[in-house]
Amino acid sequence: MGMGFFDKEKNIIDLFRLEQENPESICYMTGSSEERKILESVCGIAWEDTSAKGAPPPDFYNDQYKLMMEVMRVDDCERPGVWRDSAPKIEEELAVDGHFGPVVGLPERDMLPHIITADDGRPSFVDHNYNIYRDNFRRIVGKHVHSVPIYRRNHPGHKLIFFVRDESCLYFNIPHGAVSSHSGAFKQYLASNAHFWMYDRAFLEPLVGADVDFLVWYTPYKLAADEQERLETYLPTVCVYDLKSLPNIYRMDYLANNIWPREL
Repeated sequence: MGMGFFDKEKNIIDLFRLEQENPESICYMTGSSEERKILESVCGIAWEDTSAKGAPPPDFYNDQYKLMMEVMRVDDCERPGVWRDSAPKIEEELAVDGHFGPVVGLPERDMLPHIITADDGRPSFVDHNYNIYRDNFRRIVGKHVHSVPIYRRNHPGHKLIFFVRDESCLYFNIPHGAVSSHSGAFKQYLASNAHFWMYDRAFLEPLVGADVDFLVWYTPYKLAADEQERLETYLPTVCVYDLKSLPNIYRMDYLANNIWPREL
């Protein structure tokens, strides 16, 4: 199988820019005035693309605004070095003449890429697993933190943005025996006990003290099972952090054994 649509950093950013239409889906995490400006820059300025293999990192820079950006992907179902014979997400995105083209078999009017979710017959906690999700996030972000001196050397004086496209599903914090899945209160319980990834200490820890200025954390698939749950629990799709203020924000500790994927 050839390179997927989201294996190209430019496609990740181009699609992100197209999708930013709802300001209510954005959370500015520390209240810094810089966070809004950084998101506007990600979406609005002209970036020099250096994401090609062999090009000097990071993936994008803009000398006028003294900004640089490294783009990365994280999910909750890949173990490093393990080949999966049936991925739960099958990318069917097509780029036609440099534009987002229609997906085969879908109406022509639908011009955005789609994710098709396949059932490979395994339990959902195998396809979506909090421990894998947490470890992937820490490993991938940590790897890029280790490369920061190279980014700084290539673009001295530029502010550094980490852009994370997080393809995990929504998780819930369900202590063992807290509520029966057959009870009428189960959906209501789930709605008020979402895993708040944006405050999870285990995810944010690799960035505390790192020489990174901003984080844009994009989570397009963390949707509740129905619209009622979505309304009862405010869940942003974009979280923006001014990382110099990260030590001061509220953080939560979770027991991994209590965190379960939406697709149970």
